[in-house]
Amino acid sequence: MKLFFIAALLVSSTVVGMSQTDRLRSDEIRLQALHMNTEGDIQRLEGNVRIETAAVVLQADEASFNRKTNEIDAQGHVHVALK
Repeated sequence: MKLFFIAALLVSSTVVGMSQTDRLRSDEIRLQALHMNTEGDIQRLEGNVRIETAAVVLQADEASFNRKTNEIDAQGHVHVALK
């Protein structure tokens, strides 16, 4: 299993909804997955995970996003693309 870690993806962020047509501001993060749940500051995502910012798109089988630190821990078939 691949493990990919991005620390401090953005200094400050706002998690937004899943509309594909809206352009993201530099301080926004879009989270998408088949299953999501929140445990404190941690948003857990499972299945077809897509995490998008104005500059980066991360896709993975699973990921955890820490809303407080903006850290992402992604596992399984991780792909990162710069916009």
